[in-house]
Amino acid sequence: MSGRLPAVKVQDVSPDNAPEVSVRATSTLLLYFEHRYGAERLAKLWRDHGFSLGLDYMRTPTNYVSLRFLERVAAALREASGDSKFMREAGLFTASPQALGFVF
Repeated sequence: MSGRLPAVKVQDVSPDNAPEVSVRATSTLLLYFEHRYGAERLAKLWRDHGFSLGLDYMRTPTNYVSLRFLERVAAALREASGDSKFMREAGLFTASPQALGFVF
């Protein structure tokens, strides 16, 4: 026997609301999409993809999501926008008055 362990396939078993990434850090993606394409289009995208966590959940700053869930949301937003630079633009939007709110 060689002493090697058999390969084990690791699966993503984290629930979508796993405490991995704060919604506080990710809500700007939704805010930017909504600002650029409208609330109705964001709601439709959310329904069409059947995300397990609602938009209200995603807008509550004390909530968390799994990294895998965030990756699926980001990919859906980028695809729906048709903009290959969507993530960069959303990141720049973080410093806007709309994203900063009363702090601005």
